[in-house]
Amino acid sequence: MTLKVSDLAWMAAVIDVKGAVTVKRNTSRRTPQVVLYVNTREARVARRLGALTGTEPEAHEKQTAPFARRGCKEHCLVPHVHVHEDGEYPWQMPEVTRWALTGAAMAVVLLNLEPYMATYSDYARDVETVLDNLVTGGQGFGMVRSSVERLRALGWRIPERIAAKMNAGVLAEQK
Repeated sequence: MTLKVSDLAWMAAVIDVKGAVTVKRNTSRRTPQVVLYVNTREARVARRLGALTGTEPEAHEKQTAPFARRGCKEHCLVPHVHVHEDGEYPWQMPEVTRWALTGAAMAVVLLNLEPYMATYSDYARDVETVLDNLVTGGQGFGMVRSSVERLRALGWRIPERIAAKMNAGVLAEQK
């Protein structure tokens, strides 16, 4: 399978507009976990991102907006929060679907999208963090290898910087 330029350009545009990165510093991990994600009210956009990357987007139900849970101060003598009869608050955050990629898979995708992105420079530091901390052996290497192979099977070009580190890890494992 080969990805079309139109697929890459579409995905780059979505990430330019809706993409964000978060860095999780879980104490049980040796390296920071860098996560690229897109939250969208358009589930079909998240599903297409998932189809292009071999991942499943997650649906998130409506949530009460944090600003909506203020106590009544206008007409009630006892402080409380009004809840409508149907159990819903007057303001709710919309239902969204989240597509996400982490680590090596994120780096492969962003490096492929770089020529089509207007905001790649916003992500360059995050890609470097992933590449500097890429697991090339031992615990976690199997997951890294499977995510890279999944993308390769979908038609993604594996950048030389990642391929060289992956090959070194495979050779080290064989010894």
